Amino acid sequence: NRDHELNGSHGINIQHPSIVDDTVYGPGFAFNIRSGKDIDGWRWEVGQKCGTVSTSREYAFCRFSKQKFCYIFNLETGENAPLSKASRPGCWINIIPAGGLVLVPESSAGCTCEYSVQTSMAFLPR
Repeated sequence: NRDHELNGSHGINIQHPSIVDDTVYGPGFAFNIRSGKDIDGWRWEVGQKCGTVSTSREYAFCRFSKQKFCYIFNLETGENAPLSKASRPGCWINIIPAGGLVLVPESSAGCTCEYSVQTSMAFLPR
């Protein structure tokens, strides 16, 4: 659905899409760059605040829920799950897939969000 409007609250204007191979992934849509056809299975909905999507070849990362948790989204299967419920990513592109790790540098200090753990995190694959 490309009728999604980005006219919401704080930080909503920084919701940018991400490109992986021939696919553009964005809030509420995914489509093939060459054909323009929609890709089924992509259902990331914009959270109520700031924080934008980052991607690796196989996964997308962002605040995929209204709870603002760090989420991982499998681009092939459509499955998603929280990476952590103890902290939250920062207000920009703050979940960084790099070198086989997923890094979440601390950036919530001074924020008014209700998360008690203010620390950097690194996640390894299982």
